[in-house]
Amino acid sequence: GIVVEAGSNVHSFVPGDRVSCIGAGYASHAEYVKMPENLCCRIPEGVSFEEASFGMLGIIALNGIRLAKLTFGESVAVVGLGLLGLISVQILKAYGCRVIGTDLDPAKIELVARLGADTAVAEPEFKKACEVFSDGQGIDAVILTVATNSDTPVHTAVDISRFGGRVVCVGVADIHPNRNEMWHKEVEIVVSR
Repeated sequence: GIVVEAGSNVHSFVPGDRVSCIGAGYASHAEYVKMPENLCCRIPEGVSFEEASFGMLGIIALNGIRLAKLTFGESVAVVGLGLLGLISVQILKAYGCRVIGTDLDPAKIELVARLGADTAVAEPEFKKACEVFSDGQGIDAVILTVATNSDTPVHTAVDISRFGGRVVCVGVADIHPNRNEMWHKEVEIVVSR
């Protein structure tokens, strides 16, 4: 949108600035919204409102990746290849990670392969593919960008993780991992907000 008015303590924006904003309870589909300064970002010249509206999705994906504490060359599995999963794969590849992905939808598996994933396989072959992909060492980090009531993605993530691996739940899943399995591998599970 366009800034109509800025509060007396707001110094980053002035009326007329084109901005993109995020934040549950603040950003909404309305004619006018009142936003905290830290939840707004000036839209650069040459970037359309439509393009800027996708910034929040990139931020969500990037936050999940940051929580995984990755370094260059690590292996990452992305489980769930909807919009957030696809964006996550592209950011991970740009960051220099090796990426394997899976989804229930075969079309998304084909799409993520075109978007740069090193490997993409259907769910039945996923665990075996992760074993091969990691040379039997386990995956360094698993990013869960799923939307389910099931705890299967979390169990799968712990199962394919290496010792000391990290699991980041960016999407929605039932988080009830097997304590002994986590203890044995010292797997860390983090929920991205």
